[in-house]
Amino acid sequence: MDKIYYDCINLKKFSKTISDYLHNNGQKKICNVRRYFSTLLGCINEDVKESYLNRILKYLSSSTAQSIAIIDDFNDGIYDKNLMKFANILSTELQKTEDFNIFIKKLDDMIIVPYLSIEEYNNLKECLNNKDYDNYLFILIKHTFKTYKISLPNISSQRMLEEALTIYFDTEFQKRLISESAKLGNHQAIILFGNLNYSNPQVSLNYYLKAKKNKIALWEIGYMLETGNLTQEVVELIKKEIDFCIIKDSFINNIVVDKKVKNPESLKLAFQIYYYISSNFEYSKAFNSIGKLLLNGSVSYKGDNKITNKYIKQYLLNAIKLGNINAPRLLATYFLGNPKDEDYNESYIMELLRNSADMGEIDANYEYGMLLKQKKLKQSRKYLMYAAEQKNSSACYELAQMFELKGDYKNACEYSKRAIYYGRVSAVYDLCLMYIELANSTKQKVYIFKATQMFDKYKKYLTPDIIEKLSEIIPK
Repeated sequence: MDKIYYDCINLKKFSKTISDYLHNNGQKKICNVRRYFSTLLGCINEDVKESYLNRILKYLSSSTAQSIAIIDDFNDGIYDKNLMKFANILSTELQKTEDFNIFIKKLDDMIIVPYLSIEEYNNLKECLNNKDYDNYLFILIKHTFKTYKISLPNISSQRMLEEALTIYFDTEFQKRLISESAKLGNHQAIILFGNLNYSNPQVSLNYYLKAKKNKIALWEIGYMLETGNLTQEVVELIKKEIDFCIIKDSFINNIVVDKKVKNPESLKLAFQIYYYISSNFEYSKAFNSIGKLLLNGSVSYKGDNKITNKYIKQYLLNAIKLGNINAPRLLATYFLGNPKDEDYNESYIMELLRNSADMGEIDANYEYGMLLKQKKLKQSRKYLMYAAEQKNSSACYELAQMFELKGDYKNACEYSKRAIYYGRVSAVYDLCLMYIELANSTKQKVYIFKATQMFDKYKKYLTPDIIEKLSEIIPK
């Protein structure tokens, strides 16, 4: 049996816990009433239904302020008598069951003591010792009513999320709090928990789908379709879950997916999700995703490059206006590839890249650094250094070349090794050449050993021509 946090539950969960037990033990009389409120509404007299419990039911989906107003009425104690009647009836029904004593013990184990007042705790223990189950249940029921204003799922889940955000990142305790908040339906927590489990796509997807009406969760689903290599079965499941995203208009009907794309149906669905979000919300990532897919050729406007280019600019400009840091770089990339475009402007391209780079976009730092390389070497190094720190292998390689030209072989070798480690294996050739040069200039054989070691380690990843060249220059 799961623990119930008595300051974090609502009447639905409390009634369901008890009614499920009764139902499983043959006491169906108390269970066959209204959904979720079977126990409370089925065993209490009509005047209480009208005067109090129906008001609770009515305000379940209302604002917090209205709910608090109801509970303030309760604080006067005017409903104690009726709640006691309900507890008596409930106790009578429970005691008819064969496992009553076991259930009461489990119910008591579920109580988290700090959530009770000292008076409540003492009274509960006294009731159990005296086997006064009527009063024991009355105290518990009254507690759930008293804490109703702070036990609505949206309120308790927000409290848990706020608590999680103050805890050191990526601890098990933080994940647990976010998980509990997500289970209660908090969309922010659902997205965070999905992101924390991104290494397990199925878990992430299940959480994102719980918040599918949220623009961020919906974009995450689209991104998984775009990049996740999902099975056809999963794609079909997503299609059913997000059928509200499928818009049919002249734009979407003329969008075609490139035949070379690995999973065209999955990508088309991702594009439809991005289009739905961009049509209904001001969310920069959706605009940026559409612009990016049109720019890289994964999708295009059927048979018309001019219209495709128009939409590339339109969606990326909208993403920029909404603050997306990736969109300026993508727009600059578009212009650099289309120098005859009527809006082409070199200074504007530089500003786009600088803006994106200054906001921390990694590839923009590399590209802007490369454009500055010929005229402003110091500034170029600054931007390339930032990209290199963020594990951009091309930036590492360029910095290695810069340091080598300056004669700074220590840093040149260091950044060559980083470039290799981050994925630019071709840098092995340059690093081995530097080691050979250092061996010749310093007469230290250790550099021959380093070159040999590097060559042997990465040989299986190198192209035949590089293997042949290095085999010729590295001494046997």
